[in-house]
Amino acid sequence: MSVQIKSLIDHLQSFPAIWDSNDECYHRRDVRDKQLEELATLCNANVLDLKKKYNSLRTRFRKVGKCYVLSLYIFVYENKYCLLLR
Repeated sequence: MSVQIKSLIDHLQSFPAIWDSNDECYHRRDVRDKQLEELATLCNANVLDLKKKYNSLRTRFRKVGKCYVLSLYIFVYENKYCLLLR
């Protein structure tokens, strides 16, 4: 059964041990596994599919975020460079 992305994102916020590295339970695998099972129940999916979908979304978010930050840096750099040429 496939995982619905919107459902996953909506429910994921209530399970910080899965995504928040500042959470005290983040490094406890037993707590994370239990929360993943609960999340899978809410999303009507199995745990393995849920982990794959979450990792895919997290990786994609990081890649897009890096591109966005890099594009902002280049934009600011080019604008400063243009101002120096004037």
